[in-house]
Amino acid sequence: ENPTPSATTPETQEDTFTNEGCFQLDDRRVAFIPTAPIHLGFRYRLRYTSDYRIVSRTELKGFNTIYLGEHATRTFPLTNQFPDRRDTFRPARTYTLAIFENPKPENPKTGQQYQLRYTRQTPEGPTTEQTTPPTTDRFSTVTVESGLPVANPTLWQRPSDSQTWQPCPDDWALYDGFIKETGTVDVELNLRTAPERITRGEPKFFDDIWFGGAEPGMTLTLRDGTMLQPIFYAQPTEGSTLTFRDVCAHNVSRMDFIAALRQMFNLCFITDSRARVVRIEPADTFYTNRVVDWTDRLDLGRPVTVQELGNDLARTMTWRYAGGDGAVARFDRTNATTFGSWSAQVDNASLTGTSTWQNPIFTPSINATGLYLGAPSASLVQVGTDPFVDYAPGESYLTEDLNFAPKIVRYHGMTPLPAGELWGWPLAEAAYPKLSFHDPAAGQTLCFEDRDGCTGLNRFWQRDVRTWNEGRRITARVALTPADIESLTFPTGHGADFRALYRLLIDGEECLCRLEEVRDYTPDAPSTTCVFIKTPL
Repeated sequence: ENPTPSATTPETQEDTFTNEGCFQLDDRRVAFIPTAPIHLGFRYRLRYTSDYRIVSRTELKGFNTIYLGEHATRTFPLTNQFPDRRDTFRPARTYTLAIFENPKPENPKTGQQYQLRYTRQTPEGPTTEQTTPPTTDRFSTVTVESGLPVANPTLWQRPSDSQTWQPCPDDWALYDGFIKETGTVDVELNLRTAPERITRGEPKFFDDIWFGGAEPGMTLTLRDGTMLQPIFYAQPTEGSTLTFRDVCAHNVSRMDFIAALRQMFNLCFITDSRARVVRIEPADTFYTNRVVDWTDRLDLGRPVTVQELGNDLARTMTWRYAGGDGAVARFDRTNATTFGSWSAQVDNASLTGTSTWQNPIFTPSINATGLYLGAPSASLVQVGTDPFVDYAPGESYLTEDLNFAPKIVRYHGMTPLPAGELWGWPLAEAAYPKLSFHDPAAGQTLCFEDRDGCTGLNRFWQRDVRTWNEGRRITARVALTPADIESLTFPTGHGADFRALYRLLIDGEECLCRLEEVRDYTPDAPSTTCVFIKTPL
């Protein structure tokens, strides 16, 4: 880019993708004429200076709408960046008093007066109330006396038909004295349009672009650095229609997706082939507390074996998410931790070391504030693809590489913003759509670990860990009928299905067990090998 392009002499720019003259002038119109049919969108980097008028503590009136062609109109708020000084009210200062609900100068509230009042701390101790000269203007200059501390500025009004002053309900602000109601503001926009089909016979023209949203008489000046580029990748942009397939397009199989959710929530599955229904529940609610007495079913003529659990487990079991997110990798290196992971000790384990159960798909996420100009309090998910890059705060969120690792987050709904902050296009509301992986303020987390006062997903695995440490595996022969096998095959929760607790009598001692496996069932055999897990009380 040339920092001082001429208005009459074309300037050479890099990365314009004008191979074989795709970008050209056609009858004094800028056109993109590809050599072959292609689907692509365009990136507009627009830099301009707009006249403005302050209309509220959060917004300016100016050129805030741009039309880039059919179905490509963008409207955004011009953020009022001037700080309201009411909370930092000081003596010996000149301020601009702005009254926003008062109609514009050409249509004032006839005869209505306004007055700023504040308190002063006298040397003797008590406070006295001070007033500024009345004004009828929307924007006026007020001077605060010097010498003594001042506080509590308030706005009062007096209608033309009254002699009584009363508190003013209108929105108002105190700005630094040099700030006026109108002025100019520099605006920079980076917009992408949805992909469209362009051919040599149906090129893309850029002659129908206009700016709007301003008041009559306001001016706009394009600045150096305004640029147009075609976008050749397939990521969605504003105006694109998305489906679930598009959102989950990470080359993930259905079974991997199910396995990822199972690893998080310790899910169990029941398939009822007759009803063609699959039930999915966490293990804590999957198994019932119905007790089925099989003490008289044991084949006492065959041996019963009792073993420690943990023959195939490591001494330390660790649950964690997949890697690949740069923002989380930076957090891990800075804090010497693995964000979201949780480990448990298995005393009965036969293997030394650590066994890690890593999520096959999802990576954790880190939120950050201060990233969105109009709403710095908004907590936004950061993304980054390179785990070895130390991103500056917020930088990974702004990366143009959209092929980040799959994430799982919780949607908190529309979350209110503090006074004076506004979420941008297309909502233009004092609330924003909040997503998070870990949110201490809401007391919610998807971490396996307990972190920042939030209970992690380890709660779904605590019972398993306790069973590994305290339970036993019992192998015995049990007399089973075809009705028993049918009940186990098609569980209803009302009979002797595999989700129930089974009472057994082992060495003269009753114990409650879960049925883990049924082996080598034969209808005419007197008994069948069954494997149970003795559960801790």
